Amino acid sequence: MVNYLKAYLFIALAVGGIGFLDSSLNSLTVCPCSYQVIVDLIAFLFFIINIIALGLFWHQRKPSLTLILPIYHLLFFIILNLSASFFALNDSFSLTTLKMYNLISILGSLFEIAFSIYLLTKFKMIQFPSKSKSHIHH
Repeated sequence: MVNYLKAYLFIALAVGGIGFLDSSLNSLTVCPCSYQVIVDLIAFLFFIINIIALGLFWHQRKPSLTLILPIYHLLFFIILNLSASFFALNDSFSLTTLKMYNLISILGSLFEIAFSIYLLTKFKMIQFPSKSKSHIHH
């Protein structure tokens, strides 16, 4: 069986990068809306992947640390969408609210990227070249 944790973490890394790019472009008011449907679809599919990952990691008794990212994604997705729905239903979206959403999304994506890299290195799924000490010969 393919190492689902490793695949999940690389997918999380990619989704974090897409989220960071999307939120950064939105904060710069560069919004090519043609790709927005694709980004929303990726976010929804990743929500489903996180439900599966959470169950799988729990069932396989993976270290508790591996549960953090799927739980974070699920809560982040639900809270962000519920609050956006609330603002939309109350017709209370403002420029400040949109800027706040972009900032939260950027920070969330950075956490996602950093924590994915942390787990990949912690479980030795990727390794960065070690810094070798240069020897000075006299």
